[in-house]
Amino acid sequence: MSHISCVRKSLCCVNLLFWVLGCGILGIGIWLHLAYQGYSRLLSYRILSFDSVIIFAGVMTFLPGFFGCCGSWFQNRCLLRMVCMFS
Repeated sequence: MSHISCVRKSLCCVNLLFWVLGCGILGIGIWLHLAYQGYSRLLSYRILSFDSVIIFAGVMTFLPGFFGCCGSWFQNRCLLRMVCMFS
């Protein structure tokens, strides 16, 4: 196995971990939004509610993980550059 292939596979595994982590955070945020919808209506700034912040954090973890995993697997420079922009 060459060094490039080892780096590619390890980069794919790390980004897959971030992708799964982002899915979990996003799922928790959506669950909070659906389960406790009445509490967020009490806030004057609904965009800053806890469920919205968790959803935003999930999306910001999911996207670089997805782009990094696909970019390293398919050796796509454009996707890997997008990961660098998120970082």
